Amino acid sequence: MAEKKESSVLFSLRELRTLEDERVKTEADAAAAKEAAEKKAREDAERKAREDAEALRAAEEARVRADQDRKESAEREERIRIAESERRAQVEAQMQLEQQRLHLDHQVKLASAPKRSHKLLYGIIAGMVVLVTVLAVVFIMQKRKSDREARAAKLYLAELNTKLADATAESDRINKRIGELTDQLLAASSEADRKRIQDELDAERRKSQENKAKTERIKEGIKSGGKKKQPGIDLNVNTTDSLGGVKGN
Repeated sequence: MAEKKESSVLFSLRELRTLEDERVKTEADAAAAKEAAEKKAREDAERKAREDAEALRAAEEARVRADQDRKESAEREERIRIAESERRAQVEAQMQLEQQRLHLDHQVKLASAPKRSHKLLYGIIAGMVVLVTVLAVVFIMQKRKSDREARAAKLYLAELNTKLADATAESDRINKRIGELTDQLLAASSEADRKRIQDELDAERRKSQENKAKTERIKEGIKSGGKKKQPGIDLNVNTTDSLGGVKGN
């Protein structure tokens, strides 16, 4: 009877020991799980902070680039205006010199041939009038053409700057969306969700590459001073049109 009682006590002690071991193991597993969750949360927070900092840096760089591009565009427009003014002044000076030369030639001819007939004299004067008229017409036509080209270049540059600002904003939106999709991909619990998110992420990355290429083309157009239409940028600018050639899309 005593042996049976002792055996029952030992069994109870072993059972209590097992329960205690299970409790300790459960607490250890819970502590480990908590530590792992806290570690993941810290890593996620650090990664998110890095991504936010990178997004802010990229946005600031894009803003600085846009400001620099606008500044360069304004400087190019000013150079174009100054060059056009200098060219007009040069043409006017040349015309004045030509008129003076013709006048001197006329005076020399009159002095060297005083006995020539009035008819010949009138013919010379008429020829001079025609020549001056032709030169004036050429000057006016050239000036109008230059004004059209300068106006078209200015409108083209303004259009390019607007498109550059839009492309920069689109780049910021795409980068933000890529960051969101990356977070979703890491947190996805099923293969179907991961595939769906990955497909959307790939699509956004393709958009990012296309937008980057578009931005580079716009910048090339700005660097050219609006003188040459860049491939892939449909602005419908016709520099031979008297209104600058701007048409709505």
